[in-house]
Amino acid sequence: MSFNSEVDAAIKGMERLAEKQVKGSLLGVFSRTISRTPIVSGRLRNNWHTGIGQVKEGQRKGNRSGVNSLNDAMAVMNKQFKIGDIVFFSNNLPYARRIEYGGFSKAPRGMLRISVRELIAIMRKIK
Repeated sequence: MSFNSEVDAAIKGMERLAEKQVKGSLLGVFSRTISRTPIVSGRLRNNWHTGIGQVKEGQRKGNRSGVNSLNDAMAVMNKQFKIGDIVFFSNNLPYARRIEYGGFSKAPRGMLRISVRELIAIMRKIK
């Protein structure tokens, strides 16, 4: 194997590792957000959507576990995500924003904002 081939292989390996770490970090944020979403009917928890390059539309029926939200996130990230993509993680229910910003006693500090802050704190420690 030539030196150039070795360098190319090393770069590709680093790119795969970086992509894997970014995917894992984002899936961790998504998973923690879903689990932090308060449960009344399960509809809010089950309506987190993951999109690449655009917000994903639609609404799902309630499911207290949020399994559809998590499965959607995993499928999108594992099949579509590439380094450099813009990832949207959103909840399309009309009351999701109000709950995120303290409109419900079971999630007074929100859901997604807390998970993102945790990731930022972890990344600051890595520097």
